[in-house]
Amino acid sequence: MLEQGPLSPRSGTPPPATNLPLPQSLLSGFRPAFCDVRSGEVRLCRTIDGELAEAHTFEHLPQEWVAECDGGGRPVRLRSEIRAGFLRGIDFWRLSDLLRPTLDA
Repeated sequence: MLEQGPLSPRSGTPPPATNLPLPQSLLSGFRPAFCDVRSGEVRLCRTIDGELAEAHTFEHLPQEWVAECDGGGRPVRLRSEIRAGFLRGIDFWRLSDLLRPTLDA
């Protein structure tokens, strides 16, 4: 399940993806993301302000994905079922996939 849009710190629920314009970089480039291997849910990385991040960050991930927080309540470690990777279009690429990419013919 792909969810897009800025997350509300209070609700943790993003706005519906159908109401959001998708930037060209999201449609054609690789965006840092995390995937829950149990459910297949993918979340794009976001900054503290909720903007799309250019690097992997733990901000705005579902609380159930977090294994440990620091003294200020910020995530510092994720559960073992959560994998880092990149979202390109609708495909999630694990870091290991980038070593042996399947190329279009």
